[in-house]
Amino acid sequence: MMAYFYEIFLVGAGQLGSRYLQGLANYEVPLEIFVVDPNEKSLKTAQLRWEEVANGNALHRVHFSQALEGLPAEVDLSLVTTTAEVRLSVVEQVVLMSRVRYWVLEKVLAQSEDQINRLEQLLLNAEGVWVNTARRGFYWHQLIHKQLPKGQAWQVKGSGGAWGMACNSIHFIDLIAWWTDEELVSVDTSGLEKWFPSKRNGFWEVSGKLKMVYSRGSQLELSVDQSKTPFSLILQNEQDSWRLDESVGSFTNSNGFSLPGKFEFQSELTGPLVDQILKTGKCPLPALPESAKMHRSLITALLDHWNASHQSNDTLLPIT
Repeated sequence: MMAYFYEIFLVGAGQLGSRYLQGLANYEVPLEIFVVDPNEKSLKTAQLRWEEVANGNALHRVHFSQALEGLPAEVDLSLVTTTAEVRLSVVEQVVLMSRVRYWVLEKVLAQSEDQINRLEQLLLNAEGVWVNTARRGFYWHQLIHKQLPKGQAWQVKGSGGAWGMACNSIHFIDLIAWWTDEELVSVDTSGLEKWFPSKRNGFWEVSGKLKMVYSRGSQLELSVDQSKTPFSLILQNEQDSWRLDESVGSFTNSNGFSLPGKFEFQSELTGPLVDQILKTGKCPLPALPESAKMHRSLITALLDHWNASHQSNDTLLPIT
């Protein structure tokens, strides 16, 4: 019988979770992977996507299940790629069943400040917990990070059509925090407009503008409209300006400097990410306390706007 070097738990086998799974196919040592999703269709999709890339590779053993029962008592890494409304309950169940060394949690972390706080408490004793605001892992964005001047306040504007600001803004809030080495101080929702149902059933999106302020004076303004314009970021300081267009792999500044690159997909990122975590106990993603602080500011501000817009007193923000 083959000895498996690591045991991986993947909960959530939907569109994103199945891409995580694909990213494990070429891992160099044997893995035992437990994939759990209550939706049978999602499990079948994940299995098909695994077979697409595994090409009959018998190195790894993959279990597909609709229930959490049967997990091993010791798990090296748990990847939680569920939607936000069930993330806390899933983590609670896994913690009761298994001792997990490392965790990677998808964004958005949860739907309320209380849920975020409870997640942090649950995972205090893990050896490492990170949140997948994945741009920190892009080789291209790491090169940009090295090129950008440090110690200066920036004015950053991000805009595009129908890019899902409520659920995706945390990616750019985190990106600017990392690039500037600043902490998020405040989230201003006064420029937001109306909430509307998202493409995902049961979840909502919002139009208008969000404005973030960081600890050394940098500011980030995010806006969304209903056009088909690809999302872009404009970064400015007193001396220079840069433009990032991920859709075409372009990063340029006003002096003619160009640093082309590539947007990396989750199926490309998972293997190196898992390898680094299992071998070193480290990875480029933000640790849970850092990301949770940003999530708290964002979720609280958006929930206040949601309640004001709907004349309600909801305790959960319906985004994912």
